[in-house]
Amino acid sequence: MVLTAAQTTAFFEQADQMGIPHATVLQLQQEGITAVSDLADFDKDGLQQLADNLRRPGGRVPDPNPGAAAGATIPTPSFVFGAKSQKRIAVACDLVRFYDTVGRDLTAANLQWTNVMKNFEIQWKALKDRKKEDIPDVPKISKALPVVTSISVSQFCSPC
Repeated sequence: MVLTAAQTTAFFEQADQMGIPHATVLQLQQEGITAVSDLADFDKDGLQQLADNLRRPGGRVPDPNPGAAAGATIPTPSFVFGAKSQKRIAVACDLVRFYDTVGRDLTAANLQWTNVMKNFEIQWKALKDRKKEDIPDVPKISKALPVVTSISVSQFCSPC
């Protein structure tokens, strides 16, 4: 099932989801994020570049000051992209890539922050931490650590 336009807007803009202001969402579309599925293309470095682009956008806009001369412009102001939104969108990127890998469709129900993404974040972090763990060394067999080849049952049982 494909997300509707209203569901996509709710995903990006609702406070209990990504919480990104509407003007910033419009700028995200200029950066190539027009649908939730586009998040699969962004990793940590890509998200950092995205945040930098939103912080320092290029170009100029008409001067909004009432006393400004006709045709006057100012540098484009920064777009709001808070730390909470950045954290949540990073988790959403991981989740969308995971869903792509396992072949699961993106639905409004499986993209909820409160019940789905928050739990996914915890489990995904645990999997990544486990992957980083060192593999324990297997002890080498020596005279000090021999291999037990056979044990007779009579050594452990009393006569029947």
